[in-house]
Amino acid sequence: MGNDWLERLRESRPNDRVDHPGERLVGSGEWGSIASRLRLTRRESEVVVLLFLGNTRNAIARILSIKPSTVRQYMEQVHEKLGVQDRVTLVLSIIECRDELREQEFDATTRTDSNAR
Repeated sequence: MGNDWLERLRESRPNDRVDHPGERLVGSGEWGSIASRLRLTRRESEVVVLLFLGNTRNAIARILSIKPSTVRQYMEQVHEKLGVQDRVTLVLSIIECRDELREQEFDATTRTDSNAR
């Protein structure tokens, strides 16, 4: 899953861009792997990324051209899929998934390096 929509959003709103800690926690290239591992649909992933970056439900609705109630429905689906109760535990689940993926990547790189010797 590409993140072209996220890059287009950033480019289209350069003056509105606020540096949010979420952008430093998960790189834009990691979202596809995280969404895949968590079995999120494309739209669920878009909503989660925007939430993770600090957007409110109304802001997410405006950015994605959907109703706030639709954003709420997507969030309920994500909470159910991941077994989380609130946004905080959702964010913690994402960070945990990111850490697992980074560890796997590190292990794979380490194995490749040791085999090359």
